[in-house]
Amino acid sequence: WTVSDLDVCVWIREVISKLKVEGATWIQLDEPTLVLDLEPYQLEVFKKAYNALGGLVSGIKILVETYFADIIVDSYK
Repeated sequence: WTVSDLDVCVWIREVISKLKVEGATWIQLDEPTLVLDLEPYQLEVFKKAYNALGGLVSGIKILVETYFADIIVDSYK
């Protein structure tokens, strides 16, 4: 993780917390890079970032939008 990766995770957690307080039931996260041919270390960053959201998203439905193609599901298990 780099400082910027951690900053983004903190920012996303803050936004989700505020949306949850306001009563959001759905949140869409736009991740167009997930459909690229990513290196294993890049996939690991995404896994860590989404795992870091953990209980914060409890009770909220999350839609991850990729735009241009499908995500290879086995890459993110």
